[in-house]
Parts: sequence; structure tokens; C-alpha cells
Amino acid sequence: MRRLFVGWMAGPAARESLAALQELLRPRFPRQGLRWVAPADLHVTLWFLGELLYEREQRVAAALSMFAAGVRPVAAHTAALRWWPSTAAPRVMVLQVDSHGALERVAAALEPVLRKAGVEPQCRRFRAHLTLARVVDPCAPVTDPGDCMPHVPLPMGRLSLVDSAVRDDGTRYRELAGWPLAGGRGVV
Repeated sequence: MRRLFVGWMAGPAARESLAALQELLRPRFPRQGLRWVAPADLHVTLWFLGELLYEREQRVAAALSMFAAGVRPVAAHTAALRWWPSTAAPRVMVLQVDSHGALERVAAALEPVLRKAGVEPQCRRFRAHLTLARVVDPCAPVTDPGDCMPHVPLPMGRLSLVDSAVRDDGTRYRELAGWPLAGGRGVV
């Protein structure tokens, strides 16, 4: 069984812009006890699936293929830099993503599609974000990231089924299948 999620993987242009943003941020947070996410692993998780048996994974992939055909591409951008769950007890540094509600509508529309494919509903409400870094030293003090955040466009034109492999040096992500958001009269 693989640990999977449905999401958007940053394409080459967005990945390059986000990697440049990470490089700008590193000097601002030099001693924070952070492990920065590799640019190739930057993504937005729309729905965490967890571990699925191969047969269910195949049903999910088939359902996502049909779903993506009815979803229009999403224009999103970076919004704010935050520590989650809080500055007092941070676990991750995230970039909030603003899509004027489009990503939230896509995530909500996924629920009946995934239920029909045999996936349980999520426990958490969807919050559009990219994880930039993980806190590896919870005792290291963190500084407020402030509100100065460059506007990075994040054109989302593809839906992906992604394998999330947890390793000693961090989690690595690999797209197993992907589908263009084809528009139609769909969700967004």
C-alpha cells in the first residue's frame, strides 16, 4: 500500500518562482531548526487519501480522470507566510494560497467523487497552502514571518494522484498519475 493524496504539483515555472522565494526566505530564518521542502516536492494537497489497496487506488484514479475533465483550470497565487498551527507551537512554515475560493470549491466537489470510489471523508477542513519548510527543532525560537510576501502566480491546470513516501531525510512526493483540468461546464 502507498500513502496517497490528490493535489497540484508545482509546474516548472511555479517551482522556479517558489524556489527563488525559498532562497529569499532562508536568510530571514537562519537558525529556526527548519528542513526546507525540496522545490520538486512543493504541492497543494486537495485531499489526503492515506494508504490505499491497489484496487481502490485504481478506482480513485479512474474517478479522478473523469472529475478533472469537468474542472476548469484555477488561477491562484501566494497570499501570506505563516507558522502552523501557530507561532507559539510551530510544526510547519506554510504559504497560504489564494484562489478566490476556487480551490475550496474543487476540494468540496472531490468529496462525493472519492466517496463513490470508496474513500472516507477527510477529518480536517481544507486550507489552501504550500508547505515551504518543516520545523525539526521544536525548541528553536521562531520569528514572526511578517506580512511582506511577493505575489507568486500559481496556475493550476493539472490534478495529480501523488505518492507520499516518508523517509529519514523527509517526505518525498511522486506523481503516479495526472490529468489536465479540461474545463467543460464543471466545478470552478
